[in-house]
Amino acid sequence: MPLAQSGGSNVGTSQIIDNEIMDADVNAAAAIKRSKLDFGTGLDNTDIKAGAAIAESKVDFGDGIDLANLKENVIKTAEISVSAAEVLAMSVTPKEIIAAPGDGKIIICEDITLYLNAGATGFSGTTTVRFTYANSALLLHAIEPTIQGTVDKIFQLNKNDGIDELTAGINKAVILRPSSGAFTAGDGSLKVLVKYRIITL
Repeated sequence: MPLAQSGGSNVGTSQIIDNEIMDADVNAAAAIKRSKLDFGTGLDNTDIKAGAAIAESKVDFGDGIDLANLKENVIKTAEISVSAAEVLAMSVTPKEIIAAPGDGKIIICEDITLYLNAGATGFSGTTTVRFTYANSALLLHAIEPTIQGTVDKIFQLNKNDGIDELTAGINKAVILRPSSGAFTAGDGSLKVLVKYRIITL
């Protein structure tokens, strides 16, 4: 008989050879009992139901790929607010944007969007800011945005493709700080949206 017939007809038992799933289970209306499902790797049928959380230890992709690697080496998005007080203090205490990832890992910033929510008093004392790795002068984007003035601004900061070596960024946070000097006045704020990956070396 054919493998499947139009209109949701049953598949014959002779064609169902694994795990005792009967032809009555395989049609348009029937539900297959979870007790008949076996997924291997310790993943049992009780895990496969609406709303259930599957333990990471039960997820096996083979070829040395584990869930922890997949969770890291994907594009992530972080949104960070920077207050006026934090801007004024950045020359002494840079604003952490992404925390250090851990030994043998590095953060790769794909792009950064910076929004200036200007206040009644523009920032002064210095003019531009930069994103770098902590304790490094390595510029992670192609331009250094000016955050002075009393008009809102938005900047799209693309990845600095001129960088040849990222050794200085291994296990380092990504920070925001003035390009030089310090901001001494101003009551606006900043918002940072960054897309990034974490790579295990």
